[in-house]
Amino acid sequence: MTDIHTTPVTAAEHAAKYTYYGWAVAPKHPSQKRPLIQGWQHNAANTPTEVAGMWAQHPSEGVCVITGKQSNLLVLDIDPKDGGDDVLNSLQDQHGELP
Repeated sequence: MTDIHTTPVTAAEHAAKYTYYGWAVAPKHPSQKRPLIQGWQHNAANTPTEVAGMWAQHPSEGVCVITGKQSNLLVLDIDPKDGGDDVLNSLQDQHGELP
Protein backbone atom coordinates (compact mmCIF):
# COMPACT_ATOMS: atom_id res chain seq x y z
CA MET A 1 0.00 0.00 0.00
CA THR A 2 1.30 3.43 -0.86
CA ASP A 3 1.12 6.13 1.78
CA ILE A 4 0.53 9.48 0.12
CA HIS A 5 1.26 12.57 2.19
CA THR A 6 -0.10 15.89 1.11
CA THR A 7 0.32 19.32 2.55
CA PRO A 8 -3.01 20.87 3.54
CA VAL A 9 -3.99 23.85 1.45
CA THR A 10 -5.00 26.90 3.50
CA ALA A 11 -7.98 29.10 2.81
CA ALA A 12 -5.57 31.90 1.89
CA GLU A 13 -3.95 29.67 -0.73
CA HIS A 14 -7.34 28.84 -2.20
CA ALA A 15 -8.30 32.52 -2.18
CA ALA A 16 -5.06 33.53 -3.90
CA LYS A 17 -5.68 30.93 -6.61
CA TYR A 18 -9.20 32.27 -7.17
CA THR A 19 -7.81 35.73 -7.92
CA TYR A 20 -5.97 34.22 -10.90
CA TYR A 21 -9.42 33.39 -12.32
CA GLY A 22 -10.34 37.05 -11.92
CA TRP A 23 -12.54 36.40 -8.90
CA ALA A 24 -12.71 38.84 -5.99
CA VAL A 25 -12.52 37.18 -2.56
CA ALA A 26 -12.92 38.02 1.11
CA PRO A 27 -12.59 36.12 4.39
CA LYS A 28 -15.83 34.38 5.40
CA HIS A 29 -17.60 35.42 8.57
CA PRO A 30 -17.04 32.58 11.08
CA SER A 31 -20.72 31.98 11.85
CA GLN A 32 -22.56 33.39 8.83
CA LYS A 33 -22.66 32.89 5.07
CA ARG A 34 -21.26 36.33 4.25
CA PRO A 35 -17.92 38.11 4.07
CA LEU A 36 -16.30 39.09 7.35
CA ILE A 37 -14.83 42.42 6.23
CA GLN A 38 -16.75 45.69 6.21
CA GLY A 39 -17.42 47.17 2.78
CA TRP A 40 -16.60 43.88 1.08
CA GLN A 41 -18.39 45.07 -2.07
CA HIS A 42 -15.52 47.50 -2.63
CA ASN A 43 -12.75 46.05 -0.45
CA ALA A 44 -12.53 42.44 -1.59
CA ALA A 45 -9.11 41.09 -2.58
CA ASN A 46 -8.33 40.90 -6.29
CA THR A 47 -4.66 39.84 -6.17
CA PRO A 48 -2.58 37.31 -4.24
CA THR A 49 -0.85 40.21 -2.46
CA GLU A 50 -4.19 41.58 -1.26
CA VAL A 51 -5.21 38.07 -0.18
CA ALA A 52 -2.01 37.70 1.87
CA GLY A 53 -2.73 40.93 3.71
CA MET A 54 -6.37 40.06 4.37
CA TRP A 55 -5.72 36.53 5.61
CA ALA A 56 -2.81 37.71 7.76
CA GLN A 57 -5.50 39.48 9.79
CA HIS A 58 -8.00 36.57 9.58
CA PRO A 59 -5.87 33.40 9.18
CA SER A 60 -8.46 30.85 10.29
CA GLU A 61 -11.38 32.08 8.19
CA GLY A 62 -12.78 30.48 5.06
CA VAL A 63 -13.23 32.09 1.66
CA CYS A 64 -16.14 34.03 0.18
CA VAL A 65 -16.05 34.45 -3.58
CA ILE A 66 -17.76 37.72 -4.47
CA THR A 67 -20.23 37.05 -7.27
CA GLY A 68 -21.82 39.35 -9.81
CA LYS A 69 -20.02 41.97 -11.87
CA GLN A 70 -17.02 42.14 -9.55
CA SER A 71 -16.00 38.57 -10.42
CA ASN A 72 -18.07 38.13 -13.59
CA LEU A 73 -19.90 35.22 -11.94
CA LEU A 74 -23.58 34.40 -11.92
CA VAL A 75 -24.85 32.10 -9.19
CA LEU A 76 -28.15 30.28 -9.41
CA ASP A 77 -29.27 29.02 -5.98
CA ILE A 78 -31.93 26.33 -6.17
CA ASP A 79 -33.60 25.29 -2.93
CA PRO A 80 -35.61 22.11 -3.66
CA LYS A 81 -37.30 22.19 -0.26
CA ASP A 82 -38.79 25.57 -1.14
CA GLY A 83 -40.00 24.59 -4.62
CA GLY A 84 -36.80 25.58 -6.40
CA ASP A 85 -36.80 22.51 -8.66
CA ASP A 86 -40.24 23.45 -9.98
CA VAL A 87 -39.19 27.06 -10.59
CA LEU A 88 -36.01 25.94 -12.37
CA ASN A 89 -37.95 23.49 -14.56
CA SER A 90 -40.44 26.20 -15.46
CA LEU A 91 -37.64 28.63 -16.37
CA GLN A 92 -35.95 26.00 -18.50
CA ASP A 93 -39.25 25.21 -20.24
CA GLN A 94 -39.53 28.90 -21.13
CA HIS A 95 -35.88 29.67 -21.96
CA GLY A 96 -34.14 26.37 -22.69
CA GLU A 97 -31.81 24.12 -20.75
CA LEU A 98 -28.95 25.55 -18.73
CA PRO A 99 -25.53 25.03 -20.27
